[in-house]
Amino acid sequence: MLPKLLLACSLHQRLQRPSDLLLLDVRNEEEFARSRIETRHTPQTLNVPYMQFIEDDTRHETIGRLPRGRPIVVVCAYGGSSEYVAGILRHHGFTVANLAG
Repeated sequence: MLPKLLLACSLHQRLQRPSDLLLLDVRNEEEFARSRIETRHTPQTLNVPYMQFIEDDTRHETIGRLPRGRPIVVVCAYGGSSEYVAGILRHHGFTVANLAG
C-alpha cells in the first residue's frame, strides 16, 4: 500500500531492497537526463513528460502504456506536476503516490 504523498526518506527506505515499484518521472527529457533516482535497487523508471498527461490528444494513449497492477511513484522537480499526474492516475484506478517536492 502506498500513501498519497511519499516522503523522500520513505522512498529511500523502500529502495534499499528489491521492489516492484515503478518510478514515473514526469520532468522533461533534458531534466531527466541531468539527474535521476538511482540506488542499489533502482526500480524500473519511465520518463513520460508531464505535457503528455495534460494534452487531450495524448493523455489516454500515455495512460494506456503504463503497467497496471504495480505501485507507481510519480516524480518531478518540485512536486506540483507529479501531484497532478498522480491524481489523474488515481482517477484511472492506478495505485500511485506522489513523491514530496
